[in-house]
Amino acid sequence: MRESAQVPVQIDNAERKPQGASARLRFDPSGPWNAMLAPHGTPSEVLAKLADALGQALDDSGVQSRYIEPGSSAPRGAERGPVGLQTLVESEVARITPIIEAAGVTN
Repeated sequence: MRESAQVPVQIDNAERKPQGASARLRFDPSGPWNAMLAPHGTPSEVLAKLADALGQALDDSGVQSRYIEPGSSAPRGAERGPVGLQTLVESEVARITPIIEAAGVTN
């Protein structure tokens, strides 16, 4: 994966809206997540500054409340940054690949 100032956002708090069986849905996709990306080749010192600024913004109580309103939460600690996003993407691919294969979906 290319080095980027990436920050995943995952649904993960007690105030989230019901999903899956609790919302009477047949399939629970575990909620959406988001990431910020920088162009390939962005200098690492710029990525570090961007990740730090984004982390500070995500720690702001006003920003946190904007995540909570629709039932989401901002990523914390190790969930942030390039390594956190890489971990999230790998776990999502591992989770969803068997479902896609079982459904016979092809490109």
